Amino acid sequence: MKLPLNNIKELYKAIETRQSRRKYKSKPIGQSQIETLRETVKLIEQEAPSVKIIIRPEGFERIIKNIFGFYGLISGAWSYAVILADQADKNYQVQAGYAGELFVLKATSMDIDTCWIGGFYDAEKIERELELPPNHEIMSVVSLGKAKDKKTISEKLIKKVTGSAKRKSFSKLCYPDFDEDWPEWIKLSIKAARQAPSAVNRQPWRFKVENNKLILYSSTEEGKGGVSPYLDCGIALSHLELGARNAGQSIKIRELVLPEIAEIIPI
Repeated sequence: MKLPLNNIKELYKAIETRQSRRKYKSKPIGQSQIETLRETVKLIEQEAPSVKIIIRPEGFERIIKNIFGFYGLISGAWSYAVILADQADKNYQVQAGYAGELFVLKATSMDIDTCWIGGFYDAEKIERELELPPNHEIMSVVSLGKAKDKKTISEKLIKKVTGSAKRKSFSKLCYPDFDEDWPEWIKLSIKAARQAPSAVNRQPWRFKVENNKLILYSSTEEGKGGVSPYLDCGIALSHLELGARNAGQSIKIRELVLPEIAEIIPI
C-alpha cells in the first residue's frame, strides 16, 4: 500500500488535531465538502480496492442505535460514511482501517468532526438504505458534521471512562523496547501510530525493528466493542506511513500474515 493523497503534511497535522466528537450541531455537512470527500474516496479506493466508502449527507440517526455504551450517546449528526470491505481479501479488516482513517484524517483537515463507530449501528437498516456491493462486510460507520463548540459533560465522561487520552508507553508498545538509536523516521512513525484511535482505547498495535525494517503486529486476535483488532491496526498503519513520509523517508509497505500486519521498508 502507498498513500494515495498528495498533501502528507496536511494529513499528518490532522493526527494531532483530531478528536472523537459525539455531540453535533443539527445540520449536514456542505455539498462542496461532500464532493471533495467523494473525490478523496476515489483516490483511496484505487489504492485499497477491497474497501468501499459510501458517504451519505443525511440519515445518521436512522441507522445508529440509540445507545449509551463504549462510544457514548451520539446525537445531532446528520451526515455519515459507511466503510465496507470485501471479505475475499485476506487482510480486508486491515485495509478497512487503513483506508477509513485516511478518509477520517482528510475530513479532519477540512474542519469536519468525526467519530469512528463500530458495532452500534443497525446493519439491516444500512443494507436497506444503501446498495451494498456483494460479499462486502460493514466494518464501521463514521459520523460527519460540525461538533458543538464545547464538549458536553457526557463527552467528557466518556473520555474519562474509556481513557481515550491515555496512551501506552513506548516501552509497552515496542519489542523488546523503544530504542532511541533507531532511525529518526522509525521513531517518528511509531509516535504517530501511538496517537491512533482504537476501540475502547485498547491500542492493540505493537512494533519491532528488524534489519532497519519496522514491523507492525497485533497483540491480540480478540475483538472488542464490535471491532476487530486488525481494523485498529490498519488505522495505526496509516499513521505509521504518514509519520515516515512526513519525515521525508521513502518507503514501501508489504502485507504480512496475521497477526503480523505489515512491514515498512525504507527505499
